[in-house]
Amino acid sequence: DPRAVTGDDYDIVFTTFYVIYDIDSSVTPWDTLSADTINQNVWHVINTSTGDSVLTNWFNQSDVSGEEDYPIVDGLLIKVAGPAPSVELFEVVANADGPIDPAESGAFPWAGFPCPTGVDPDGYPTDGQQVAAGLWGFHTADNGGTSGGGTRGGYDAFISRATRDGGNLPIIGAYDYEMRFTGDNASPGVNGGYAIEAFNDDNVFWVPFELWNTGIGTPDDPSDDVRLVVLIIDDANPDWSGDNIYSLESYGSDGDGTCSGDCEHSVSGGDNDPFTDWVYWYTPTDMTPGEAGYLANEADMLAGTYDYSYLGDEVFARTVLVNWNGGTLPPFNQDVPEQGTIFRISTAKPNGAGDVYSFSTAGYEPSVAATGTDALLDNIKAVPNPYYLFSNYDASLDKREMKFTNLPAECTISIYNLSGDQVRVLAKEDLTATQLTWDLLNSYGVPVGSGIFIYVVDAPAFGQKIGKMAVFTEVELLDQY
Repeated sequence: DPRAVTGDDYDIVFTTFYVIYDIDSSVTPWDTLSADTINQNVWHVINTSTGDSVLTNWFNQSDVSGEEDYPIVDGLLIKVAGPAPSVELFEVVANADGPIDPAESGAFPWAGFPCPTGVDPDGYPTDGQQVAAGLWGFHTADNGGTSGGGTRGGYDAFISRATRDGGNLPIIGAYDYEMRFTGDNASPGVNGGYAIEAFNDDNVFWVPFELWNTGIGTPDDPSDDVRLVVLIIDDANPDWSGDNIYSLESYGSDGDGTCSGDCEHSVSGGDNDPFTDWVYWYTPTDMTPGEAGYLANEADMLAGTYDYSYLGDEVFARTVLVNWNGGTLPPFNQDVPEQGTIFRISTAKPNGAGDVYSFSTAGYEPSVAATGTDALLDNIKAVPNPYYLFSNYDASLDKREMKFTNLPAECTISIYNLSGDQVRVLAKEDLTATQLTWDLLNSYGVPVGSGIFIYVVDAPAFGQKIGKMAVFTEVELLDQY
């Protein structure tokens, strides 16, 4: 409602839910609130011109079209929306020669993966991704390969399996993640880290990479990085007995009878996309920035005293790296990405605690808004007025019509007689129309008699227009008794 706009400045501030104190300083009992409510992000509207909080603790951040479950204050409907947790980008930001700028693709755009386009406009991995010949991308383990009927070539399969049908997305959150190849299989035990076969025999072996949570949009700030714990399925050999080496374990095709493990991957049309052991990303119980939590887990792994109660939340499940066009059978062009390679997975950044958005209504003060609003309302007319015996709008002698003209997009027209009885309500449903027709019937479908009528136009965005109209009819034509 432009007439209610203040002309002031406002901030929309995001925090975690907080309890409001009432006038006698007592607080809403915490035991009436669920843990989910207390920890949920909420938003508030502050009039920064006056310092007043005009809205507090609003949860809704829906982006559903037409959703109107939002508050109205100071003549404004405040609508807030933000992205749901999701994976936004797969990149390779470094290789054996150091940082890559712009980043290379770290997945497969033709399969639906979101990938950077700074190097290749279609988001494909190029020869610049590795110093050697490999072209690598994230995916989930396949179930048959290109010739063996594999059904997990698309991005939807990755999201379904790696996030457990979205169940892990709240844990993934707005954080970003990296898989850093700090070691080389030629020098086992140097750098890299250790993984446990948690889904088999709890065997522990060295892997040439590290997994990291790198904070929320802070890729160049290591102070908030947390090293994650590696669980693994060692997929070597058809019986999955394993070989204690993280490498390309699934390759070949049913077509040539040499399928190993799950065959190669069906992400592309060729039978030459081998993929690695399965990796599961877990948070340590100790999420202090740095490696303390991971190292405590690693020490227990190596001592044979690993206790799964030390484990935190699963972040990603069943992730593999696919060597695109890497070869049908060994030897492949690369068995693992080269030392120095860093894969980065970036996520959507929903509105969260600490975010502040500002807007101003300066220039829309009531005196300014009223001028245009009043003119618009004044233009609304009932025609013909008076209605005398007939009008040019009549469809026939027994089908009379008046029109209300110059209407705003949304409005309702209520018609009353001089006694104050409501005769009819007309709702304007076509947002593009500027007119509305009254057939001179009351709400029961009976023609109205001659007399003076009051019409009230309620326009939500502009206000209300009240007018009079006269109706004169020579004969009452009734078809209902």
